[in-house]
Formats: sequence, structure tokens, C-alpha cells
Amino acid sequence: MIKPFEINNNILFQFELIKVNTNLYYWFTKIHHVIADGWAISLINKRVMKIYNGLIKGNLPKDDTLSYYKNLILEDKQYLYSKEYERDKIYWKKKLEVLSDSLITKKVGIEDDINNYIVSSRKTLTIKHSAYNKIIKISKENNCSAFHFILGTMFTYFSRVYDKDELIIGVPVLNRRSDKHKSTVGLFVNLLPLKIKIDNNLKFIDFVINIKKELVESYKHEQFPLGHIVREVYSNSCHEKNLFDVVLSYLKHDYSQKFSNYETEYKLLANRCERNALTIFVSDFGDEKDINIDFDYQLKVFDESFPIDSVISHFENLLYQLGNNPYNRLCDIDIITKDEKRKVLYDFNNTKTEYLENKTIHELFEEQVKNTPNNIAVICEENKLTYRELNEKANYLAKFLRDRGVKVDTIVGIMVEKSLEMVIGILGILKAGGAYLPID
Repeated sequence: MIKPFEINNNILFQFELIKVNTNLYYWFTKIHHVIADGWAISLINKRVMKIYNGLIKGNLPKDDTLSYYKNLILEDKQYLYSKEYERDKIYWKKKLEVLSDSLITKKVGIEDDINNYIVSSRKTLTIKHSAYNKIIKISKENNCSAFHFILGTMFTYFSRVYDKDELIIGVPVLNRRSDKHKSTVGLFVNLLPLKIKIDNNLKFIDFVINIKKELVESYKHEQFPLGHIVREVYSNSCHEKNLFDVVLSYLKHDYSQKFSNYETEYKLLANRCERNALTIFVSDFGDEKDINIDFDYQLKVFDESFPIDSVISHFENLLYQLGNNPYNRLCDIDIITKDEKRKVLYDFNNTKTEYLENKTIHELFEEQVKNTPNNIAVICEENKLTYRELNEKANYLAKFLRDRGVKVDTIVGIMVEKSLEMVIGILGILKAGGAYLPID
């Protein structure tokens, strides 16, 4: 079932009915993306269920009036030579005139050639339906959708993690502009590069509203193929690259139908091979159940040094946090979880050490000099001093200061940049019996 289709083969789909027991069946659907998108698969499901439920009742299936995909092919050909095509080309070329590096692949040093497909895996985050309803409610109150809210969460997370004030995330669009298109089985979907500027002083919900505005503007030019966008952006380069390596696919399809009276549940299976470093699928099938968010990630990118579990936990933390308070400014939002915050603020900073109360700092230092005289005591850029060398220089300075009247409790100012001399100066003053006063 996981074997890829051979593109030259005429059969680019596979359907299997798997019986586990009398009360449990799986209907497995596998279709090459070149002939169908997610919307098309939902159309197929509806048609199959309609026929099945009709047969259960003794009704023979009727021929539905269907739109043919070849009509879309003709429309697309006409579009390529139209004024709309030229208008869309100008829009995307201007929109993507200035580009920053892709997010993840550049960070980990992996070349993001546009033809790369890398072995991937999947992990799933489940959001409680009550929490998701809260997101829907907040979004509706601000004339947005849960999709815009989740996009805002993604942009917020990646902008903070990679310290960027402008990002591009890939967003699939339905690209079905009429009722005829919406009733046609085929590949209509297009992938748009959504470029967003991040102002950390904005409230999160205002940021979400801005994202919606950008999306609405992009939808006016959604017919322009991604391949043509890439070609135009890299027109002066012999090496085309991905415009983005993170994609959010929001699947809001109607899967509320059932096979007769059987309880039905839909599950999106992983491809196990992804072009993008990270593709996030949000499955909102309108069934009043908890929402699954699937993270399909390239194994070459997300490893022990860059764990996907960390990304998922931060994303979950953000969703719940912003669902409870969407009016926080972006700069005030906590990316890390409560456990991570505790470790950073308390565990890592728990540097309490027991010292001998009857000895001074410089006396303890001199004991260390006796124990490890040739070990490196201090490093600044390319310069180093051993414990013996540091002690000798500090002793010389201490004698110099005592000769000039420094004694116990004398305050000695020290004005010096970060250097070996700063450490020598502090130790020398202490050895002379004085107290040092840093001067900026």
C-alpha cells in the first residue's frame, strides 16, 4: 500500500476494502496527486457513500451530472495567454522581489533544491474540541477563521525561533472558482507563497487580521501556478530553489457522511516522503471530534539536534495560550512551555555553592594555583593565562597598589574592557586588601 505509483502507468489510483472483523472495515483510498487533490477525494467519498446507501435501500445508482476535468485543462491553457496571467505575474514578481533564506533547511545546512524529496515521518498533535471551539469563536468575533488563527500561530512561532521579521510559508489554496469546479474530480489545488511581515508590537489578534488581508489579496492571483512563480523569481538564476520549506495545509472537507448507520472516521495517512522540511496538516472534517494536527517532517532535517517533539510542544503551548488570550502583543508571548521555563529560570540557574567562610576569594584562588599551576585559568579571544601566570601578574599588581597606599577597605576604581587585564586587576586589588569598583 505504501509503494509509490509509477507515473507512466495508466492506473494512478487504488481502492481496497479491508475487513478486520464483522463490525470493523477499512476502506483504503490511494490516489496520485497528479489526478486528484483533497477536495476531489472528498467528492469521491460522497459519491461512493451515496451509491452504497442507495443500494442498501434497494435503489440502483443514477448517473450524476458531472463536470469533466478536461474542461479545466482547456481553461488553464486559455489562462496562460490571457491578460489575467500577465496581471498575476506582475503581482507575484513584485510581491517576492526581496527574499530571505528559507527557514529550516538553511538553518541546518541542507540544500533545498526544488526537486528534492526526502524520507519523512509523522507525529500527530491532538487538540481538544473545546479548545478548538474557543479558537473558532475568537476568530469569528474578529471576522477571521480558525485557519487564519493557526497561520498566525505558525508565523509567530517561526519568527521568534529564527529571529526573523519577515517569513514565507506555503499555503495550499482550493483554486476552485465556480460551482462547476467544486463538483469536478481532479487536481485544482495550487500552493501559494504567503509572505508576511511581523511587527512584534502588534496584538496577536491584529496580526491574524493582517494575515487574513494578505491571504485575501493573494487569492485574487491564486490561479498563477507555483512553478511559474518560482521561474519568475529565479529568472536570473540557473538554480531554482524552494521559496519556502514550511507548509500549512488546512483540510476543511465535508466528511460527515456515513456508510449506512455505521460509525465512520477518516484518517489522513502519511506519504513518508516530503519535498518540504515540514508540512503541517490540520484536519477539520466537521465531525465535532478532537482536531488532529499532523506534522510530516523530513528525517534528515529533524534529528536529535533539532527534535520535532520540541516544535510540536511549543506549537501546542502557543495554541492553548493564544486561545486563552489572543490580545497579547507578539513580543509578550511565551514560546517555551512551563516546564522549559522552570528549567531555564530555576534549574539551570541553581548555582548555589558552599564556600569556606574562613577564607577569602584570593586565598581560595591561590590554593587552586598550587593544585593546577599549569592549567588554563582564563581565556579571552586568542589569549590565555595559566593559573601560575595569572597569580604572578596579580601579585605584581597587588605589590604595586600597596606601595601606593592601598590597604584594607580601600576602594580602587577599575575601568577596563573585557580582557585578561580585567581579571588580573580584580585579583590584584583583592590581594592588596582593597575593594574594586567597576567604572563604565
